[in-house]
Amino acid sequence: SPFSESGALEAALKTVVNHERLVGFTQRRETAREDAAVDAALRFVVSVLLGDSPASLPLPPSKLGSAAKRQAAARACRYVRDRVGVPRDMRLGSARHFRAALNEALGHMGFDTSEKDLQTTPSSG
Repeated sequence: SPFSESGALEAALKTVVNHERLVGFTQRRETAREDAAVDAALRFVVSVLLGDSPASLPLPPSKLGSAAKRQAAARACRYVRDRVGVPRDMRLGSARHFRAALNEALGHMGFDTSEKDLQTTPSSG
């Protein structure tokens, strides 16, 4: 429907416009940043929002090839998914599309989409 397409488009636009800030925000509590991995995950999210099939989108091995990089990207996706604000960050329909696309990214990387980001400080172990 046009409503759902416009929500997805708004979410994609906000993600692209705020890309650099999102990469930093999603890792603000990390001790070792993985900017390239988070960048690849956010690019995947935007591609899904623009209508690409998740199955047709490869995960770039140079950015998401190791388990540690995928875990960093997954933490970033969960972090922003669980904190996107309505209406502060985007409208409700757009936020729903954004969260769904983040869940697609998590699933595509092999992570449980129902896992929440409840940690507020870096783990010590």
